[in-house]
Amino acid sequence: MMAPGLLSAGGDLPADLPANSVVAIHAEGKESAAGIGKLTASSEEIRKAGKGVAVEVMCYLGYVIQCTYSATWKLQMVVLF
Repeated sequence: MMAPGLLSAGGDLPADLPANSVVAIHAEGKESAAGIGKLTASSEEIRKAGKGVAVEVMCYLGYVIQCTYSATWKLQMVVLF
């Protein structure tokens, strides 16, 4: 996901998130997350740059989502639709 999308009028980038934070990706007006990603920089750095890749998408909503990541990220998610 690109920084301008998070910084636009409909976007939301919480303050004080460190680089490499695992985040839920929500589409405007939707309750459920559409994906899971990892910040490429801190939220302050993303706001300052205002451009470039802000979130490395790790998995997204589709027919089947299956994500398993290392214990470092402490994230395991399996969703079947």
